[in-house]
Amino acid sequence: MHGLIPYHTHALHLQLGGVDVELLAIQNLDQAIDQLCELIESRGGTEDPLAPDLCPYFGLLWPAGQALARYVEGLGPELKDKSVLEIGCGLALPSLVAARLGARVLATDFHPDVEQ
Repeated sequence: MHGLIPYHTHALHLQLGGVDVELLAIQNLDQAIDQLCELIESRGGTEDPLAPDLCPYFGLLWPAGQALARYVEGLGPELKDKSVLEIGCGLALPSLVAARLGARVLATDFHPDVEQ
C-alpha cells in the first residue's frame, strides 16, 4: 500500500510557551479507517485495515504527545543545539516544539501514508 489516502483532516492551532504550532490532523479515526477499508477493498481486499502498520493512528494528536510536548517546552533553552530523536512521532508535536526551541531533530514514523 503506497501513496497517501486523502484523509479528512482539520487544522489544530496550539501555543506552547510562546511556540506557535499548526498541525493538520485526521478529523475522525473511525472515518479514516473506513476510507482505508474502501481502498483495501478496491485493491482486492488482501490487507487487514486494522493491522498496526496500516491503521492511521499517526494522524491524531494523542494526549501523550501533548504531555511530552509540554515537557519539552519546559526544557526551554536547555534544548538549544541538542540532538533529539522522536521514534513513532505521528504528528510530531514534541519534535516541532524541540526544533522551534533550537534543537536538531530527527522525527520518524513507519506508516506508509506518512510523508517522507
